[in-house]
Order: sequence, then C-alpha cells, then structure tokens
Amino acid sequence: QQSRNRQGACFKSFLLWLLTEIVFISTLAVLILHQLVPAFIMQDIHKLKSKLSDLVRDYQSSLRSSDSSASSSRFNAADFLFLSTKLARRVPQLHVARMIAQFSTPWPRQSYQHVQDVSQAYNKGLMNGAGSFVGILLLFVLSSFVNLPQAMQDGVVHVTLAAAVGYAVLLHTQLFNVLPVLAFLPLFCCCIVTHFVLRARATS
Repeated sequence: QQSRNRQGACFKSFLLWLLTEIVFISTLAVLILHQLVPAFIMQDIHKLKSKLSDLVRDYQSSLRSSDSSASSSRFNAADFLFLSTKLARRVPQLHVARMIAQFSTPWPRQSYQHVQDVSQAYNKGLMNGAGSFVGILLLFVLSSFVNLPQAMQDGVVHVTLAAAVGYAVLLHTQLFNVLPVLAFLPLFCCCIVTHFVLRARATS
C-alpha cells in the first residue's frame, strides 16, 4: 500500500515522462532521422539525379538521331575492355542495357594501380595517439549501427535521445539554481554552433 503523496509523485512523474516523450524525444527522433540525416546527403542526391537525367536525355536523343554511321566509325574501347558493355550487347531488349551500350570512349579504363600523394591531407594531430583510436572507434560504432536492423536503429536512437533530453533538463535545472540567466547559455551555444555549421555548408 503506497501513501497518497507517493502515488501523487508517481502520477506526476508519469505525466512528465509522457509529455517529454511526445513533445521532445519523438520530435527529435523525427527531425534527426528524417530531416538532419537526409540533409547531409541531399546535395549528393541532387548531383546524382542531374547526372542520371543527362544520361537519359543523351540516350533519348541518340535514339531519335539517325546518324549512327559516325559513331560506329570511331574506335570504342568499351566494346573490348568494358564488361558492362559486353553484357549490354547480349541483352539489347532491356532499356538499361541500351543505355549502357550507348557509352563510347576511345580510352581504356583508368588503372587502380596508381600512387596518390596524401601527405597534404595527413593530420598528425588527429592520427597520433588518442585521435587515431577515437577515429577508429567512431568508425566501428557507426558501421555497426548502420548494419543493424531498422527496428534496432530506431530503438538505439530513441534511448539515446531520451538520455540526452534527461541530462539536458538536469543541466538546465542545475544552471537555473545557480543563476537563472545561465539556463539559457546552452541554448545560446547551440544556436551559435548551428549558425556556423549552416554558413560553412552554404559556403562549400
């Protein structure tokens, strides 16, 4: 048998958890999974879309053009050195195969046995000691997270956001107890960091 005060505290805790779950955690999960992550790759997707559109337009224009003797008279290295072109010649009834067969180049494929100077991009401060270990650990964690099933990914994101929101509320409460103005300091820092990140992406 619980006391009335204890039952009231449990009920208030449940209401606070429900409000935080609906308003903050679920909203942050949607923003991160469906807005923030796609925003990082949206520029590459637009570039890929434009390249595919150009390829389809070139293919359609080549089908409409009747001057095929000039293209057949030029040497095409893809007919001899490209496996994709050889496979496309075997199944000409497929639209994708006909698009691949339209590719023509007098040059062979670029060899992957080449030497590239990466000394300018080498950062000794990050690759030495703890920096290298942290980078390898983050890469391992991210690769493991990506390979998880969708349900487990959602669960991990949900638990991480719940912990982050809880510690953020605790931090703001402690800062408010010290000085009420300090409770707005983390929000101000996040706005500044977001502003500079967006400016850097817009400039690049």
